[in-house]
Amino acid sequence: VTDVLDCWFESGSMPYGQMHYPFANQEKFEENFPAEFIAEGVDQTRAWFYVLHVLSTALFGKPAYKNVIANGIVLAEDGQKMSKRKNNYPDPMVLINKYGADALRYYLATSPVMKAEDLCFSEKGVDEVYKKVILITQNILNFYTTFVDSASIENKKTIHSENVLDQWIISKLNLLIKETTNSLDDYDLPNAAKPIADFVNELSTWYLRRSRDRFKSESKDERLAAEQTLRFVLEKLSLVMAPFMPLLAEHIWQTIGHKNSVHLENWPFYDDDAVEKKVLTEMAATRKAVELLLALRDEAGIKVRQPLPVASLNTMIGLKYLDIIASEVNVKEVIIDGDLTGNAPFDTAQGDIIKEDGKMKVRLGVEISEELKLEGLLRELTRQINSCRRDAGLTLNDRVKLIYSTTGVELGKLFNNKELIEKLKQATLLTGVEKGDGEKEIKVNEEMVMVSLEK
Repeated sequence: VTDVLDCWFESGSMPYGQMHYPFANQEKFEENFPAEFIAEGVDQTRAWFYVLHVLSTALFGKPAYKNVIANGIVLAEDGQKMSKRKNNYPDPMVLINKYGADALRYYLATSPVMKAEDLCFSEKGVDEVYKKVILITQNILNFYTTFVDSASIENKKTIHSENVLDQWIISKLNLLIKETTNSLDDYDLPNAAKPIADFVNELSTWYLRRSRDRFKSESKDERLAAEQTLRFVLEKLSLVMAPFMPLLAEHIWQTIGHKNSVHLENWPFYDDDAVEKKVLTEMAATRKAVELLLALRDEAGIKVRQPLPVASLNTMIGLKYLDIIASEVNVKEVIIDGDLTGNAPFDTAQGDIIKEDGKMKVRLGVEISEELKLEGLLRELTRQINSCRRDAGLTLNDRVKLIYSTTGVELGKLFNNKELIEKLKQATLLTGVEKGDGEKEIKVNEEMVMVSLEK
């Protein structure tokens, strides 16, 4: 009897009893009934969910609500019920202090518990969200604040750029908005939230990494296109993030120059005209080719910093995408060969290697000339000197001189090559390179060099 009375009492509170209907708020009630949705635990299926409909049908001849969000039960990591007596759960405040409230919130929002299934709660899941979503987003924002002045960027409602990377990320952004919006309209919270993590990963590991040099370009137009695109993407991303990671969304929104709150803004609209389907198709082929060619390099035991002469693929894509492949895989030339027959400039006698996946087939030339060997050495030395700069706490504004000494034969050739030394100075912000007594020993490939950085 008590359970039945509890159900009737709880049912009366929403969506009609809470408005003191029919004694008050009649017009407001009629405009908002049935309720758009209700939310409760799956254990209420035969209680609150059911009784609401029974009462509403008896009183009004219609259902009480249109949609329901039913969550499952959060269990301990071993599958047992959480209990204070067993102390088999992490302290929520410890988790929040360690990872932030947004990491915990996003972990739960994307979990099976939002599909009325049980969840064996794991701190590892929160940690994964923190590292793969929160930290990566913060790193993107740090990059933005380092290279972009928000005050100098015009706030545009739409962005158009001739750069395929900009076109690609804007297309991916609009697909994210569309997928999240459709899932929210269907009250499908996990599928609405999950695409955010994938988008953040692509924004960081593909768009931003491939665009880094554009933010430092001497061309104002190229630099501005990259800056405006990144700001536009971060703005829309913060709006999409807002329901799921409200604190991070607000941080992004304020950082890119807004004074109001992101939570007072309208939901972003999907722009079908901004989705470049051809760009998406060709960029997908580009990334697939890069994946296969990097796998070939790995199988051959050749580091990515070592330039190679040529790569080929059998898929037709634009020249701009071939430049991306060449840069990403570190080859001098990428050619299209529909049959991948291996005609010039490949030489099968040099052990060129082939890999295929489905319809895509790629080929990699692995012959390393003396010139290419020195370029590879230059890349490795550049990485090591920039690492020394970071260790010394130097900033982008600090210009230093490199003092070196080495008995390495190949390094000797490198330091005697004026053209390569100029490239080294430009890539490491050096004012000069001089032979002398270095203080720190570093290994560049298989040779040793002593170096010092002097202001």
